[in-house]
Amino acid sequence: MAAPAERGVLGASGLSPDLLALCRTVLSEVADLEPLPEEDLPLPSTAWVALLIALQRPLAESMVRFSRLRQAYPLLPLLVLAADVDGNFAAELLKCGAEDF
Repeated sequence: MAAPAERGVLGASGLSPDLLALCRTVLSEVADLEPLPEEDLPLPSTAWVALLIALQRPLAESMVRFSRLRQAYPLLPLLVLAADVDGNFAAELLKCGAEDF
């Protein structure tokens, strides 16, 4: 019998309570989500395998948060969720350090 796969832990930033619940449901078999306090950047958890970041309007404020998270956690992959943005915006996010969009 194969050993169960190890669960990962994702840090989560900018997710509304509804989006956080939805992501927890979708990822329930592979990862746990640990919300980050939005006011202060905590020390990185050694258990985190990536950070899930939701960008919201106004995008300028979300991009400031994205940049702060990239600086605070330079080695962790950043996975970005955003609605109603074009391909150019997504390409810029990838250039700025997003692992996936």
